[in-house]
Amino acid sequence: MHLTEPPLGSAAWLKQVLRTPPVRTLKGRTKSTQYHHIWSANLQRCVGAQGRNEAIAVLALDYLANLKHVENFKEQPFRCNLEEFGFEIVPDFLAVTCDGQVFVIERKVCRFLTAEIEINLDRNRRLFKNFGLQYVCWTDKSPLTHPVSHNLLKMRQFSLSVHAEPKDRLTQHIARVRSSDVEKLMQEGFDYSTILASAWTGNVFFDIREHLSPATVIRERDQVGIRATLLGGVADEYAWWNSLLSTCEGAL
Repeated sequence: MHLTEPPLGSAAWLKQVLRTPPVRTLKGRTKSTQYHHIWSANLQRCVGAQGRNEAIAVLALDYLANLKHVENFKEQPFRCNLEEFGFEIVPDFLAVTCDGQVFVIERKVCRFLTAEIEINLDRNRRLFKNFGLQYVCWTDKSPLTHPVSHNLLKMRQFSLSVHAEPKDRLTQHIARVRSSDVEKLMQEGFDYSTILASAWTGNVFFDIREHLSPATVIRERDQVGIRATLLGGVADEYAWWNSLLSTCEGAL
């Protein structure tokens, strides 16, 4: 007996996607990429990623989950079928925000974007919108730039090695002063590793779009809009696409 799949974008479909394994097995180590198994405390499991670029995307999703912007996420989440969607594709990631929005995420390297790929991305965005799903393309130009990627890597790295006591002291200090630059914090006895580790869990914030420096301001609250930085706004349906085009002009 053939079982009918839940309609794409429906609550039953999302529940099925999140409770089943990834639909595609990643290739593992190749000549050009390294297979990564990244532990997510939020998901309580390892998340698979093919190559460094996808690994950075996993860290971005885990960071959003740390900040309570994302409730759940999954790699290689589902396969669109020809009859319903019009094309057979497997997106890189799916993320569900804490306010119930569902994002389908592709991870691309900007220098490999061709005119054909850009047309397909635009097509996918329009098609997914018909099913109530937001479609986002993450590249090394926007939003996962070199500073953002570097900060995510270092924040997670130090979160695994820095003890709770210095992180607690920093959190309490920033709560008292509201904000302080890194140079002043270092004079107070805090180092880069403590600042980055505390930022990973959302106890302090800084502008992750810039490299951490002595002049970087560390704050008690997010004043940059990290969710908007990584997932974008939904009011302007062409905002992400226009940004992609403007930052990838040299790819053609």
